[in-house]
Amino acid sequence: MTMYNIFAIYILLITINLSYDLKIPKSGNIYNSTTRIIDTNFEYPRSNNSLRQIHKEQWLKYYACLIKQYNQIKSQKILHPVALIVLEGTSVIMKCEICISPLVIYDIDTIEWYFNSSSNNNITNELIQSTQHILVSQNNKHLKMYNIQLEQDGQYWCQMKDTIGALYYLHVDNGYEGIDIVHSDAVPKVRHAALSEIIAEYNLKVYTTWMNWSPCSKCPNVGIKIRYGYCTLSLLENPIYHASIGM
Repeated sequence: MTMYNIFAIYILLITINLSYDLKIPKSGNIYNSTTRIIDTNFEYPRSNNSLRQIHKEQWLKYYACLIKQYNQIKSQKILHPVALIVLEGTSVIMKCEICISPLVIYDIDTIEWYFNSSSNNNITNELIQSTQHILVSQNNKHLKMYNIQLEQDGQYWCQMKDTIGALYYLHVDNGYEGIDIVHSDAVPKVRHAALSEIIAEYNLKVYTTWMNWSPCSKCPNVGIKIRYGYCTLSLLENPIYHASIGM
């Protein structure tokens, strides 16, 4: 197994509610109209049951997405970044995890992807455009990059107006960097992965986050599987408070 250390970076998830003036058409095809039915609780005479069901499913999906994100940020109000490690010349796919309200579902094409290079000390917030080796999906929800080069090492994130998605930290490995190699605990007399550690003084936890295993190098024979790991530094979910007694 191979372990590569990368310290995690934290960002705040910032969401600003958007409001729109919505009208409900009295006749005609809803999808051909310039107005939109959004409120699933609005009971319009002769309304389309199938359309109401579609809207209900959209809202349920939206709320499920919010619950998932709130469970991830917990009381810390912090959305942890996703660390990705790829070899130079390979490919990677990043998904935009923004929860899109049915109120703005028709504006999904406003999602944009941005990039900050790790080799540049200045924050550039470079807008990503589709090229020969970079593909932004039709609905902008996925960013696919092929034949990745070292200069693409850095931070990536999606943004829809004032809502920012989780940060991706992409590290491109050229195969020549120093890598700490560790083995399973089942293998004796070799180097193993470091155990998690709690720094109570600062209410911090240091631990290793592992990526998925690679395919077996030889199939169906005995081969080698590897995975990358990165060192993660996070706040404790249940802080440790130290009481002092004055004399």
